[in-house]
Amino acid sequence: MANWLAAVAATVGIIVGGATGAEAAPLAGPHGVATVHLPGFVRVAAGERKYLVVLGSFKKKADAEKRCKSFAEARVVRTNEYAAFKPGLYACVVGPFSQALADEVLADYGHDVADAYVKAGW
Repeated sequence: MANWLAAVAATVGIIVGGATGAEAAPLAGPHGVATVHLPGFVRVAAGERKYLVVLGSFKKKADAEKRCKSFAEARVVRTNEYAAFKPGLYACVVGPFSQALADEVLADYGHDVADAYVKAGW
């Protein structure tokens, strides 16, 4: 786990598009995942970091939020925001990561969420 944690910490950076005048508030969890919360923005990974660890997909946002509460780095996303996801759902995700790092993170989360998986978001 330490290898991917060090790699993520060294390369954290998220590019966001659009202009709302809102201030970005980057947060980093224990796995070094930086999250930027901006209303109306879609998160886009820099470079090869386009893989998300999906901890569950739900029809109701409240169900996704409930799942995410168990994991400090997890967040709820609308699947409509990601071309590779089935639209109309809410997903509890961690990332984005490179595919190699996503696989390592999946191994960590797999102990708690048996049906977690890695998926390219776009």
